[in-house]
Amino acid sequence: MGRWQLLNIFVADYADGKLTSQPVNIVGEPFDTPLKPDGGMEQIAWNSYGNQIAYTCKKLSGTAYATSTNSDVYVYDFLSKKTMNISQGMEGYDMNPAFSPDGRYLAWESQATPGYEADRHRIYVYDFRNKQKTEVTAGLDRNATSPTWTPDSQHLIFQSTEQGTEQLFSIEMTGNGLEQLTAGQFNFGPFLVGKNGIVTTRCSMADPHELFSLPLSGGRDMQLTYTNKDLLSTMKFGKVEKRMVKATDGQDILTWVAYPPDFDPTKKYPTLLYCQGGPQSAVSQFWSYRWNLQLMASNDYIVVAPNRRGLPGFGQNGTTTSPETGAARPCRTRSPPLTT
Repeated sequence: MGRWQLLNIFVADYADGKLTSQPVNIVGEPFDTPLKPDGGMEQIAWNSYGNQIAYTCKKLSGTAYATSTNSDVYVYDFLSKKTMNISQGMEGYDMNPAFSPDGRYLAWESQATPGYEADRHRIYVYDFRNKQKTEVTAGLDRNATSPTWTPDSQHLIFQSTEQGTEQLFSIEMTGNGLEQLTAGQFNFGPFLVGKNGIVTTRCSMADPHELFSLPLSGGRDMQLTYTNKDLLSTMKFGKVEKRMVKATDGQDILTWVAYPPDFDPTKKYPTLLYCQGGPQSAVSQFWSYRWNLQLMASNDYIVVAPNRRGLPGFGQNGTTTSPETGAARPCRTRSPPLTT
């Protein structure tokens, strides 16, 4: 067996293409940061003055590390050489820190319930002046992920699942002024926020990812890249439509239906029922090179992809997973008619 390898953060001076000082381990403890297995640089942030680094870490060992979801956000200060636990006492996942440009605030993602990986993702803000932390998204009936500050340090841009799509939102750091910035039958994100606007990826079940820009205040998105244009011009795709299907309890289930490229409504087609997602992710307008609904439909199938009960994007009443068992409330859907 190989030795267990730890991920830590090292900092060194840099000039003219090389390191000019010995790297210093600012964690100094046998704990991973970012978190394994999926954590990346989104779990680490450096403030604009260069004197503080925030990082995500679960400072537990053995069985506790394997079973707990209690990660925290820590801030290392280079002047005092001390580390502060910003999310002390918050027992669910805390991760993905983001310093405000003016250095006064730190935002991060937080889940409240320990051991419950499908809990609602919230955004908290810590004020370094008064040492208070506040949930910015209190009352929001959706997940809020990837918090990113606007240049004025007064608003946060975040990503959220909304009715089977991934959209970008803006909210004031006071928790007021929630605004949806993007719309349509698309998935938006990841994204970057700049001085003059937002750059994001956009895709759908019929469009591979390309880069788009949009104003900070929302509005029309503008395509920046056309990487796939020539290749796509040689292909024929089928239409994808949204249907609201009644479940056995009378609730609507958003269901995507993908048709073959040359669909004939007078014919009968075999059907593929695509049940994926949940409880952490929805069946959204994703483009995948592994689970591609257009590729499935191109073999003369109609693909039916329901957002079953327990998936995010439809409010917490729709995400009916149990914190105790992790099980979703069973709910059958009636098959939609497959001809137009």
